[in-house]
Amino acid sequence: MRSARLSKHVTFVALALLVPSALGMLRTALAPNAVPEFEALCASGQPYFMAASYRGQSASNRPPDKNAPSILLFQDTPRDNGHLELASFAQTGAVWGLAYDRRSKSAFAATYHKRGMPYGAEGPGGVYRIDLTTGDISTFAVVPNAGTRQGGGSMSRGDFDHNSAMRRLVGKTALGDIDLSDDGAELFVMNLDDRSIYRYDVATGALLGTFPHGAAGEPWSRDARPFALAYWQGHVYHGVVNSEGSGTALVAKVYRSLSDGSDMTEVVDMPLRYLRDSVRLPTVAGSTLIWGPWSDDVQDRPGRRDRLHVPQPMLTDIVFSPDGTLSLALRDRYWDLVAQWIDVVEVTPTVIHGLDDHIRPTPVVTFMPETGLGFGDVLRGVQHTSGYTVTTDPEHYDDRNGIGHDESALGGLACVAETMTIAATAFGIESANSERNPGEEGVYWLDVQAGNRVAQESLSRPGVVVPYQRHITRPLTRVSAHGPFFERDYPFHFFRDVASLGDIETLCGTCFPEEVVPTPSDVPTSESPTTEPTQTAAPTDTPTATAVPPTPTAEPSVPVPTPEPGPIFLPLLLHEQCDPATSKADVVLVLDASTSMEGAKHAAAIDAARAFVQQMRLPDDRVGVVAFNTAGFILSPLSGDSAAVDAAIGSLTLAPGTRIDVGLSLAAGMLSDVGVSPDRSQAVVVLTDGLQFERPELPLQLARTLEDRNVVVFAVGLGTDVDAAYLGQLTSDRGRLFLSPDPADLSAIYVALARLIPCPASDFWPVR
Repeated sequence: MRSARLSKHVTFVALALLVPSALGMLRTALAPNAVPEFEALCASGQPYFMAASYRGQSASNRPPDKNAPSILLFQDTPRDNGHLELASFAQTGAVWGLAYDRRSKSAFAATYHKRGMPYGAEGPGGVYRIDLTTGDISTFAVVPNAGTRQGGGSMSRGDFDHNSAMRRLVGKTALGDIDLSDDGAELFVMNLDDRSIYRYDVATGALLGTFPHGAAGEPWSRDARPFALAYWQGHVYHGVVNSEGSGTALVAKVYRSLSDGSDMTEVVDMPLRYLRDSVRLPTVAGSTLIWGPWSDDVQDRPGRRDRLHVPQPMLTDIVFSPDGTLSLALRDRYWDLVAQWIDVVEVTPTVIHGLDDHIRPTPVVTFMPETGLGFGDVLRGVQHTSGYTVTTDPEHYDDRNGIGHDESALGGLACVAETMTIAATAFGIESANSERNPGEEGVYWLDVQAGNRVAQESLSRPGVVVPYQRHITRPLTRVSAHGPFFERDYPFHFFRDVASLGDIETLCGTCFPEEVVPTPSDVPTSESPTTEPTQTAAPTDTPTATAVPPTPTAEPSVPVPTPEPGPIFLPLLLHEQCDPATSKADVVLVLDASTSMEGAKHAAAIDAARAFVQQMRLPDDRVGVVAFNTAGFILSPLSGDSAAVDAAIGSLTLAPGTRIDVGLSLAAGMLSDVGVSPDRSQAVVVLTDGLQFERPELPLQLARTLEDRNVVVFAVGLGTDVDAAYLGQLTSDRGRLFLSPDPADLSAIYVALARLIPCPASDFWPVR
């Protein structure tokens, strides 16, 4: 991972696993005009995720817009950008539950009721299918008995719907979580209105049946509110809370059943009156947040501090890790009852003194009570013979955010394929450019065993996403990140929705190895490994090697063939850290400036080089630019001045000849002049569309010299006429060859290279 903030490689693999070529994966992951190879990216440790979004804005600090993204598609990216809009509110309305079907390469999304957010065309029961090959969105099913259409909000006025009557329906109408069976044949949907679990045939969309939640027989069943769903090892798991705390203590429970609802068993019983982490900010003395009963009577007028909100628990998500660990997420219902948390209530003139004195409007803003900013929890359940014990004292997972809140979880969880890592939506993420804005929301990746954060991604800046449909049909266009939250003039009221992320899902085929170790409660008594069971033999703790005949016989028993040796799959957990704050990079871009680069290739080379610079963390990183044709030219020495480097790239001109060696020679001299530093890596990226004009051995010799000096050499072949075998020899052991037959793919490759420098994958197991 290449990042300007917390980033760590966490790997859980099988020792006999063959590692696929990262070249194809990276190119497919980032190249336009192509659908990402989601499965291959999962295998390479670069999975895509999708997350439900409730921001409702197409640009920062603007009124709500139905064309804003309702579902985001993203990876862990170095600058927290390059995100894709998988669907808009106009297409699906607000959704929560997400699921990925690897067989049809489709995503499923289920309607959610959040005050101020609209329903899609199918109303509160809509389940939508998104074809990830074409980007087309269609109705998969309409779940019956999910509520009335009038519960949906509206964006038609360019404003959030503040109808207070709609808040009481949060968590009580429309749909909650969804999940697919392990074989992808059935989709399970939680209906929040009739509090039943619906089963659908994925191939046809036909309803297969329904069954009630596990707390239906409890004395407090009237107050039972189900939400979370998960499918694991042939069982459906779902989460329920006692919303009113009546008849018993305020509790959360998780139930397990077979796919048809039979064999219903309680596996988690967790009191919710545990001591949660406190919230301490400079403007308030601090507050300890305790879950309380659900209440529709809340104060959501900005600026009123006389009534603080009571956190209201919804058990919204459940995920499992390969070792059987259960993780669950709680979301604070309060933040879906209110429609905003910041509002400009007054604009006053302020004189800005400088070279040109002028008056600008300054907003006077009011916030929701800061003592209420507790949001939800992510908790770990440890497996025992009959269920799971959930730890709350102390809380296992570190969900402290970038602005000082110890409780930041927004209730969405996803596993990370075949790793002991989970992803969780969270509030108050510190963005890559070190902003600490109150509205930044995104994802933390959490180590299941240690509980610490290992990576993060900020997602909540609207206007920095590209529609998925455009991504797969034509090249991406870069959009600049927004600056600090209050850096602009606001001559009008604006709304900044809170808790603006919901469910998250990984786009991987499975989160578990093919062979799954049974849970302790499911471990069968050992039997003889025979094709037919004996009628008299009793189960024993030690398996027998051959069948025991019912009566003695003089004939020898038939020997059981000795199994052929095979690979043994063992877990390996590595914590291999690369901290870009201390691992800076000096990189020289060596660009082919021969006349064969005229036209689209030349334009693509300039765009790609600029994209690379934008992804690097200047001025801590430094970039130099060298061009070559018959001769070599230094367009820019190593510099941390992004504007100067950008101007140098734009000055690239063409002339006849292709002398890769002179370009490499200039790059080697440039790196030699600055010397070697223990906290600074060095790399050269050479781009060409042709062959060395003469003496082909010279570039190879220079490449070996660079490698001996611990300089990582990457090669990029542009066009269809390159000699891939020759260019592959230019790369160092830690480098890599990239091929870009289509010039439109080039920028994506250079963005991928920025990820690898200064933390190349070759420095991590199993490559190193």
